Order: sequence, then structure tokens, then C-alpha cells
Amino acid sequence: MSMKLRWVAPAAAMVMISSHVSAQSASAPGSVTMYGILDTFVGAYRPSGTKTAYELGSGGMTTSFWGISGSEDIGGGWHAIFALSSFFRMNNGAVGRASIDPFFSRDAYVGADSPYGRITFGRQENQSFRITSLFDPFGGSTMFSPLMDQLWTPDFNRLIQGDTRWSNAIGYVSPKMYGVTVRGIFGFNQQTGTSGGNNVGTSVDYTVGSFEAAGLFQRTNSGPGLTAQGPSQSVYFGGASYDFGVAKLMGSYAHTDTSVSQLVTNTYSVGFAIPIGVYSRINASFATTKEHASTPASDIRHTTAGIGYDYYLSKRTDVYASLLYDKLSNKSTGGVVGAGIRHSF
Repeated sequence: MSMKLRWVAPAAAMVMISSHVSAQSASAPGSVTMYGILDTFVGAYRPSGTKTAYELGSGGMTTSFWGISGSEDIGGGWHAIFALSSFFRMNNGAVGRASIDPFFSRDAYVGADSPYGRITFGRQENQSFRITSLFDPFGGSTMFSPLMDQLWTPDFNRLIQGDTRWSNAIGYVSPKMYGVTVRGIFGFNQQTGTSGGNNVGTSVDYTVGSFEAAGLFQRTNSGPGLTAQGPSQSVYFGGASYDFGVAKLMGSYAHTDTSVSQLVTNTYSVGFAIPIGVYSRINASFATTKEHASTPASDIRHTTAGIGYDYYLSKRTDVYASLLYDKLSNKSTGGVVGAGIRHSF
């Protein structure tokens, strides 16, 4: 068996997360598919500066969700598409990642696939979450990934504001040409009646052979995390990876600039995934952020490192164990340790 095949099983879950609707566009007319991921873990949780909490949690490697998607051939190379999917918590059965989530908190859109690209209308993933998880050995885990914890998890002093999904949004994905795919998303103000503005994001992906790179710009003017001290934020992100077969290496850079507070952050991350045999791999990464704010004046260094092991019992079920170190320069040392099981359907 070639080294390339070693990545098939570990990649299955991420393919399911990001590509369900795309896959449906090539299926039979009128097809509807149900899909999802169930992920639960046990562990100890202590972000830097906090006390340890022991828990049976949901979404250790992937936030648990279920959904349905469909595609209908309407002729001329065009397909009508839709997706409805909902996050939920495996530990207690509650809907959403938190109580404030709507029922279809993950996806709720309709659109069309065509030779000219895909356009979608409704609630959908924005480019910043997709692209930051693309260059993460932990596949976008907001529990065990150093990069994703720093960028997205509130308990870890999250840097990117706004949700990972935008409501009231129009999204576009271009056809892939010469290895290049262009994506864009525009989100109308999600909080009707407030002074917040619209959201906009765009990204470019380039893939050739075992090399992949991508860049992003995003401007967020409404959504969770934004306050009177930080009413809008610009995000820039660039990342690259190369699969050598014996190891996949990746690195990234993220820059955020928040208005009023003048909080500026620069985040650097490096990581690798090494296949062990055919059905398991070791993941490891390191992320460091320098934060600077003028009002009030402050400088903070945030350092996070993680290592984990993932073993696939089958194409759809894996077990994992991870260890995370976390340190803010102005707070005590923290960390996360946990083990869990994940099943996709």
C-alpha cells in the first residue's frame, strides 16, 4: 500500500465536514443525504489562568452535528442544492454549541451548482473558520488544537470575533482552474435594528500535487464577540502545507486588527501529522501570539502547544487522545488532557 493511502482514513472525517454539499452536486437527480459526526470525550480542562474542570464533553476533535443535504439536476449542468444541519452536544443532548444557537446553527441554505461556480443563500460557514482549520494537524478542533484554541475558543482568549457561521449570507465558490479556487461571502447585518454593519470575506486556495496554500481577508462588523470597545475587526490569514508521504507539514500566519480598542494580534503556527501504519497518526502543533492594545496599553504573549494520537477503528470511527499546554504571559499555566471517540455517518 502506498504512503498516500495512509491519509485516506484520517482524512475521512474532514472530507465529510467540508464537502457534503459538493459531493451531492454530482449525485443522482433529486438525491437527499443524511450525514453527521458524533464526538465525545472525557478529560481535564484548564485554560491559562483558570481552575481545572473535569468533564465528559462534546466535540473534542469535531463539534458534533447532524444534517441533510440534497441536489436536483435542473439541466444545462446546473443543480439546485440545499443543506440543513445542526450542532448539538453529545454529553447532554442539547441543541447547538451553546444555548444561544438557533436550531439549524451549522447550515441553513439553498443555492445552485453550475459550470460557473456555486452560489448559496442563508446561514453558512464563513471563510475564516474553513481556512484556519485547513492548515491545522488537529483538523479544526477547538478543544485540542493550539491554533484553533487561540483563534476561536473564548476560554482561550479568542482572537477572531464573530461566529464561525454567518446568517443572512450570500456565498460563492468558483470552479477550480489551474489549481486555484476563489471563495467569497457577504453577510448582511445579523442583528437587525443595531448599528453594526455587514460582514465580508474572501479567500483564494491553490493546490498542486502535494502542495497547498491559501490566503484570506475578512471584515467583521456584526456578530458575537464584538463590543463597543471593539465594534469591528479585520482578519488576514495565510497558510501552506506539503505532504511528504512520511509526514505532512503545515504552517500559518494570522493577523487581526480590532477598531477602537486598537487591539492588534499576530499569530504564528507550525505543525505536522505523521502516519503510523495505515490507520493511525500522530498530530502535533505549536502556536504563539503577540497581542498589543493601545487602550489600555498592554502587551501579552500567548503560547500553546499540543500533541495527540488518532487511531481509526474503521473508515468512519476513530479514537483519540491529546495533551495541550497553554500559557498567557500574564496568567498561570494551563492545559487540557483528554481522550474520546468520534463516529461519522
